[in-house]
Amino acid sequence: PDYASAARLLAQSHLRVAVLGRDQESRVLHARESKRWGELTQKLMPGGAGDGVLSNYYSIGEADCVRALPLAENAVRALPNDAESHHYLALALLGFGRLDEAITQIKRAIELEPRNLNYHRNLVNFCSYLRRAPECRAAVETYYSVRQPGDNRDTPILANFRLSGELPKSLDDMTPFQRVGWLWRSRRFEETLVAIEEALASPEVGDLDRLELLGQKCEVLKRLTRDSEAGAAARATLVLAEKLQAIPEIGPTEKPRWLALAYSRTGRVDDAVTLTRRFIEGMSPVNQALWRWRREVIAAEIYASVGRRQECCELLAKMLRTPSALTVPMLKVDPTWDNLREEAGFKALLADPKNSAEL
Repeated sequence: PDYASAARLLAQSHLRVAVLGRDQESRVLHARESKRWGELTQKLMPGGAGDGVLSNYYSIGEADCVRALPLAENAVRALPNDAESHHYLALALLGFGRLDEAITQIKRAIELEPRNLNYHRNLVNFCSYLRRAPECRAAVETYYSVRQPGDNRDTPILANFRLSGELPKSLDDMTPFQRVGWLWRSRRFEETLVAIEEALASPEVGDLDRLELLGQKCEVLKRLTRDSEAGAAARATLVLAEKLQAIPEIGPTEKPRWLALAYSRTGRVDDAVTLTRRFIEGMSPVNQALWRWRREVIAAEIYASVGRRQECCELLAKMLRTPSALTVPMLKVDPTWDNLREEAGFKALLADPKNSAEL
């Protein structure tokens, strides 16, 4: 009961299940357990040494970097040669949008524990967010040198897509959900639909996954001009989004996004826009910058889908000047932005060299 290392590992493991789990109620329970074991670790390892894992909970579980950052700093001061503490500090800094500092910390974590794939994965992502192509390519090369057979390879593929717009040559070893995303970006719509149906038929699919898949199904069916089926998928999305308004959550709510996307697909444009704006305002532009950017990218997607082109272009202009993980090569390729192709403002965004420069 007083073994601090075990408590720390339990806090980490519960948080991982909370992030990756399929069932929302189970995810919430695991998040609470992560916090409980993190608080116990803090008590068992005083003087800041046990603060890191609790920092990780606040960074990832609640998107609360104001709480996370001082805890991570305490951990690094107490354990300067502990790789995980530097990793936790990197994640807290990332939430504030302080990516240069986050990269410094993640590189220190790699120096201390050079074969930890998670650290290399985050370094690849951070460099691609900042559009630093040479640094990102070097990080990808190291990532592949550490990666073992069976490890996820989606991170370097997605980073390369951000930087170049190149699509993967093979979808082998990808999860069904990853396959859906890449088939969509590749405009292989018939295959995308098959992959969606396969994913929906999985006994492991939870309601949140089902919601995303049904929404994607609606968009694919539109591209295939199967409008009646697209309408049925949109209505199913709305029913599920309304049902999910009652589920428990940890951290800032995602519920406005679920309804906004459903409304955008069922023709309730004004309702979709109102909820989208509420969704954005749910994150602080200063203390939760990374999550705010991610929400603004989602908002831009919704604006594009409902024909709010000017609002969409204004938001995209802002996103392309921040490390939001949205890039010009992505905009050029992804079918999500097809409604904007003939818009003068959108063409100007793609042509402006400042929007492709390193950040």
